[in-house]
Amino acid sequence: MGFMMLRYLGKALGHAIAFGFLLISAAAASIAAGPTVHVSVKAKEQFGNPLTYDWRVTDGRIIAKNGASISWELPAGKGLHFAYVLISNGKGGYTERRIVVSTDSIGTPPEVRPDRDFAAPATTPPAGETYSAILRSGYYVSPLSNPSTSEEEGVYTPGVEAFLKSKTGFKTPVVKANLSGVISIFDVPPGAYRLMCRMDKALPFAVCNTGVKIDDEAANDPFVGPQDGRNEITGRLLLADGSPCGAEFGLFGVKSAGRATLFDNTGAVLAGPYTVNRYGHYSFGLNPLSTAVPATILLECEGAKASIPVPDYLNFVSARTLLGSTAAPDVFAMSAKLNGVDVGQYLPPPAGLASDNVDINNFYLAAKGLDSRMSACRYYLSIGAVTRCNSDGTFAGAISFRDWKRKMKMKPFLPAGAVEAEATYINRVDLNLTRNHHSVANNNRTAAYVCNHLGPTDETQQAVNTAINNAKNGRNLVACVAMDFSVSPGVNGNKPFVRFLIFGPSGELLPSVNLDGRGEKFVPGTCVACHGGDHYAGRFPETPLGSPGAGPANIGAHFLPYDTGNFSFSTKSGLTEADQEEAIYQLNQNVLKTDPPAGVSELIAGWYQGSHTLDKDYLPASWQAQSDLAKRFYHKVYAKSCRTCHVAFSELLNFDHFDNFQNSASPVHEDGNLRTSVAVCGGSSSWLRTFSMPNSLRTMNLFWESAGTADDQPKIVEEFAGISNNRGGCTLTPSPAP
Repeated sequence: MGFMMLRYLGKALGHAIAFGFLLISAAAASIAAGPTVHVSVKAKEQFGNPLTYDWRVTDGRIIAKNGASISWELPAGKGLHFAYVLISNGKGGYTERRIVVSTDSIGTPPEVRPDRDFAAPATTPPAGETYSAILRSGYYVSPLSNPSTSEEEGVYTPGVEAFLKSKTGFKTPVVKANLSGVISIFDVPPGAYRLMCRMDKALPFAVCNTGVKIDDEAANDPFVGPQDGRNEITGRLLLADGSPCGAEFGLFGVKSAGRATLFDNTGAVLAGPYTVNRYGHYSFGLNPLSTAVPATILLECEGAKASIPVPDYLNFVSARTLLGSTAAPDVFAMSAKLNGVDVGQYLPPPAGLASDNVDINNFYLAAKGLDSRMSACRYYLSIGAVTRCNSDGTFAGAISFRDWKRKMKMKPFLPAGAVEAEATYINRVDLNLTRNHHSVANNNRTAAYVCNHLGPTDETQQAVNTAINNAKNGRNLVACVAMDFSVSPGVNGNKPFVRFLIFGPSGELLPSVNLDGRGEKFVPGTCVACHGGDHYAGRFPETPLGSPGAGPANIGAHFLPYDTGNFSFSTKSGLTEADQEEAIYQLNQNVLKTDPPAGVSELIAGWYQGSHTLDKDYLPASWQAQSDLAKRFYHKVYAKSCRTCHVAFSELLNFDHFDNFQNSASPVHEDGNLRTSVAVCGGSSSWLRTFSMPNSLRTMNLFWESAGTADDQPKIVEEFAGISNNRGGCTLTPSPAP
């Protein structure tokens, strides 16, 4: 249970155990300042373009900036703290890096601030649900894996205007697609709609989707839009090193993109300028010309430009352009020093892993969408965790971890006679962190939190024992994630709902986390990537609380089951799996008190069946009548790499019910084969979908690293899904993603 927290620290921080990380007291939030460290970065750009530097820290504060260096006042107390730098060359090249500093041995004592009560503010129930879609134009893009070819995928198109229109004439407000081509329309009343959209204000709105249905859950439509492929120019703009022009960095609030404009031979604008998407693709929409005429494409990326002649518009399909003299900056080192002594650990992105095959920033743990600093603040405001959102998305009046514990009646506020279940283990399959879980269920309220500590440095039992021992002795704390299922008067029809909160090592509320070394991701999107989110689609609204389209406090998320088959335990007395069996049973029983979806409740019931010992060989009834190969697929692939998240999703994606996996009418199919063959094994023209599962970096790596072993997951998928040889089988091939 608990949402996926700080995914990638593993090997990058493994040797940092020598720092002697110590757990802070979660009983207090810090208001005092800690030591000040000097942080610097060394970088250059291969063409010698001058570089600029922007900095952010997860906690503490920056008290001075000087280009490639900052002075960083760390928070009081003990824990791990992260500083980020975003480096730009002024011509569309960006590189983000981070460093971690431990205050376990250099920190100052924390101070206790006054208690703060909290409650979600009463609001008018939303008028409807959220609708999200990816809008695309054109049919052709050139994949990076084979730039000489074009594939029928289309361009995910920024700036497209769209709205929903019902048969009765009701219209939603017009919205614009973001740099990923995604739109989100909030507060849509239940009913049937048409999606209307246009690429350009000079064009009329046209029907993009006739079958939009809004009911009691959020709706997602992938890959719809003003698509026409006739005589359409589609291209790709990249820097000289093959990286996309510009970038989107949520932590820094940076949204940089190129522009594409189509001119005739007299210099008159025929189409555009249109925004280049975050992957470097652009399209000129719906056939602005009907005859072959000479034309020119002007491509601009901040301070860089390039022109492409188009001698025959009608036969021009796709162009791939590399801008000269611009590239993403190279970072060589980062350091953090206190009184001249290095106290930091530089954390470059992970490399040499199967997950490197998908080279899209913020790809993992983003299956349902990505939030911003402002939407994270609006979410916290809706659940009562903050009192105000500032104009830049920072928040004020935040509760502390201690405040939340007091409200939930957890230790040290546990009432006499109440029981707080606790278990400690390694969640080796999804995060590889050492997790200390706590859960209570009383007074019609269920609350739980998990404090995440560094995981083992390797796969040996000795490393597992060491990591768990460190956690139990208060070392290596990263952050704590809290969840509760409770009632807030005047909210959600006075019915209980699930909310998420992230607390830093000093007990302060945090808006975002870096789960996999690929950038900070904001709540609640990074939570619902695994925890469901029936009322979430794409992004929590940035609209002020109480205004039309404001997000609901209840995003329809769920507690997750505790699957010991995917955990590693210590062999030390008191911490073995057998020693903690009863505690884990109680943790799972508390999950059943949170009104979980059928997939979760059926799984927990199937695990125990009158016993307090979890049955790791459990097989759902609908799978028991299937072939031996199907049963092997369930145990060796689905239960390991998919089940924990999928049982918390909508019924169509609950694959504990075999019919949902096999039913030809289900959207999990593509081209007559199970979608597994696309999302897991590739082979699709949709480079955004191919190799998209598992949507956790660690899980994906373990899946592909099993190839050639006795539990070869790709081979089992290949055999079970019936992937033909002419599709390459289930093989990790170079991704077409940028």
